[in-house]
This record gives sequence, structure tokens and C-alpha cells, in this order.
Amino acid sequence: MLRLSDPRDLASLVYLKSVDYQTRLFKLLEELDRSGRIDIFARERMKYAPSLHNDGRLYGWKPRQ
Repeated sequence: MLRLSDPRDLASLVYLKSVDYQTRLFKLLEELDRSGRIDIFARERMKYAPSLHNDGRLYGWKPRQ
């Protein structure tokens, strides 16, 4: 989702990793999807973010039955 050739995206990535915000959440969702516990049906970059420091992403998921 991030284009590391874009300075804004690179700065967002560095910031997110420095505060560990959302990085663990998305890794966890991907692990749960791979293990078969959930289905991820949407992964999108949002055009809105709550602040200049955060890059908005949307993950849509549902539990598998």
C-alpha cells in the first residue's frame, strides 16, 4: 500500500514503526488470515487520515466459520 519512493509514504512508514502504531495490528490480521481464523475481504489505503502523521488504511475482515 505504501510507495517507498514517495517521501510522504516513507516518512509515514518510519513514523508508524517508531511508535509501533498499527504495525502489530495488520501483522496479526494477516497471520489470522493465513491460519484460517478470519477472512480478509478488503485492504485499502484511505484518502483520509486523522492527522498528518498517520496514514489511513482500511482492513475489512470477518471470522471464518
